[in-house]
Amino acid sequence: MTTQAVIPVAVVGGGRVASAVHIPLLLRRPDLFDLVAVVEPDSDRSTVLGREFSGLTVGADLEVAFDKGARAVICATPWPTHRDIVTEVLDRGIDVLVEKPASLDPGDLKALIAAEQISGANVAVGYMKRHDPAAVRFVELVSEQLDRVRRISVDIVDPDSPLQVAHRLITPTAPKPESRVAAARIVAEVLADATAGQRTVYERGIGASLIHQINLVHTALAPHSLVGHVAHGRHWANGSAAACGWWPSGEIAVQMSHIRLPGIPEYQERIEVVTDDARILLEAGSPYLIEQGMRLTEFRADRVTTHGFPAQSNGFVRQLEHWAAFLRRQGPALPSTTEALRDLTAAREAALACTGVEE
Repeated sequence: MTTQAVIPVAVVGGGRVASAVHIPLLLRRPDLFDLVAVVEPDSDRSTVLGREFSGLTVGADLEVAFDKGARAVICATPWPTHRDIVTEVLDRGIDVLVEKPASLDPGDLKALIAAEQISGANVAVGYMKRHDPAAVRFVELVSEQLDRVRRISVDIVDPDSPLQVAHRLITPTAPKPESRVAAARIVAEVLADATAGQRTVYERGIGASLIHQINLVHTALAPHSLVGHVAHGRHWANGSAAACGWWPSGEIAVQMSHIRLPGIPEYQERIEVVTDDARILLEAGSPYLIEQGMRLTEFRADRVTTHGFPAQSNGFVRQLEHWAAFLRRQGPALPSTTEALRDLTAAREAALACTGVEE
C-alpha cells in the first residue's frame, strides 16, 4: 500500500486487454495513477505500444518497472505466467492487480496466497464485474432477501475476446500460440483423469468466462457456497458450449450456461434471480464497451423498477478507482486470491461433472 496521492504503477503485458483497457484507463486518470512503465518482452508488441501511446516507457522485463519506482503492478499476461510474475512482484513488497483467471491451476493460487502472507503485499483479482454499480446493487438485493431466493440463472453468449476487443485496438493483436499450448498442458495436468471435452470447458467456457459469474453468485449467496454442491453438467459442440447447475442449499438452484459463437457480433450476458415475490435481472454487453455499464431491473407484482447509475460506471473503470482507494488505505480490499481459489474449485467440479454427446 501507499500514502502517495498519485500512485506509480506499471502494467505487465502489452496484449489485447492491456492495450484496449488498462493502459488507456490509467492514462485517463492522472489524478490516481502515474503509468511509469509497461513490461512487454515481445519486440513487435513493444514497437506497437510505443507508437500508439506516445511517451510510454516500455521494457522487456520487470526490472524496468522496479527501476521506474512502481508501487503497484497490473498483471495482464496470459494466466499460465501469472504465478511467476506476481510472485516476483510480491517479493518486492509491491501490490498487484492480476487479471482473471488468476490461474486455472489450484497449486498456483495456493502458492500466491502463501507468497502474500510472507511478503505482506496484496494480490487483488480482476473480477471487474463485481465493481459495476449495477452488480453491486444486484448483490445487495439478493443478500437482503436471501431466504426468499429460489433460483439464479446465468446465460452467456460470447463471440470470444478478439471480436469484443477489436473496436478498442488500433493495431490488432492475437494470443501467442505458445500461451495456448502452455494453458492446455497445465489444464491436462490439473484434470489428468478428465475427458478432452471436460478439459476444454474448464479452460474456456467455465474456467475463463463463467468464473466471473461464479464469483458474483458466491458473493450474493454468502454464506452459501457452490463448492461441493454441483448437481449436473453438460457440454456440446466440441466443447464450445457448456451448461451446469448446483444446489448450494435445499432451497436454491443455480444454473449457468456459456456458448462461444465467434460468428456473432456482440457479447450478451443475462443473470436472473427468482425469489418468492420478485425477479431481479442483471444484463450486460461486452465489458470492453467502457462507456456502458450493466443494467439492473426488478420485477414485482405492483411495479417494475429500472435502476439508474451514473455514466462511466463500467466495471473496469470502477475497479481501477476502487483499487486506487485500497492502495491509499482509503477503501476495502478487492476480491482476493482466496476467493479465486474457492471459485476455481467450483469451476473445476462443474467441468468434471460435464458429460458430452461425443464421449
